[in-house]
Amino acid sequence: MYSEVVYSEVYSFLNILDEDYINKIPQKFREYIDKKRKQNYEIKYDLSIPLYKQNVSKEAISIIALIHLKYWCKNEEEKNNLLKIFSENSKIEELEKAELYSYDKIFKNRKTQINVKNDNDCIQIIPYKKSFIKTIINKIKHLFY
Repeated sequence: MYSEVVYSEVYSFLNILDEDYINKIPQKFREYIDKKRKQNYEIKYDLSIPLYKQNVSKEAISIIALIHLKYWCKNEEEKNNLLKIFSENSKIEELEKAELYSYDKIFKNRKTQINVKNDNDCIQIIPYKKSFIKTIINKIKHLFY
C-alpha cells in the first residue's frame, strides 16, 4: 500500500479544502486516511502554485485525483472528461518510458571500446610440465587399464 507520508500529504490537502468538498467524501474514507497518515507530519501547500509543481508525491496526487473522480465530479460528462485526461496522461507516460528504455537509444549511446595492443607486447608460450608424482600415477593407471 502507500506510505504514511503519502497519506499525510493527502490529509494535509484535504484540510485546506472547504467543508463542502470534505463532506462529499465518506467519513470512513477520511478516517482511514487519518489513521494511516504519519502523525505530527504536516505539509503546507501554497494555493497560488499548482499541486503538481509542489513537492507532492505522485501517489498522493493519484489519490487526490481518485477522490476528485469518485466524489467531486458533478455529472457523468465531467467524469468522462476526467477519465479521458487520465488515459491521455497514462499514454504519454508510457511513450516517455518506451522512448527512454528503447533498445535503439540504449545501444546507440553505448560507446564501443576497442583495445589496441602495442607491437611491443609479446605473447610467450609457457611449456606445460607434468609433476613427477602425476607421471608415476598415470603409468600405474596404464598398467591396470
